[in-house]
Amino acid sequence: MNSAHKEIRSHFEANRLVQDDEILRGLFKDISEVEEMMQQNFVQATLNPKGNYEVELKSSNDPNSTCPPKFEPVTPELVSTIESNLKK
Repeated sequence: MNSAHKEIRSHFEANRLVQDDEILRGLFKDISEVEEMMQQNFVQATLNPKGNYEVELKSSNDPNSTCPPKFEPVTPELVSTIESNLKK
């Protein structure tokens, strides 16, 4: 996240003096797309006392509520299914 923050900041600095309305609209559109991507595709985990990483997932419909993660155990059958789907 830190490198993403630095990258975003560098784009703001590079376009600090832009005054053309059309260019500004394009930049605002880009900001919205980056914001949406970061909200939907980035996950932050924290290291717990046991040495494992924990993630708190939020419902995409209500960003203020948490939802229990739905993880499927990795079994030999699951791996086999995934491998066969990749061959198709």
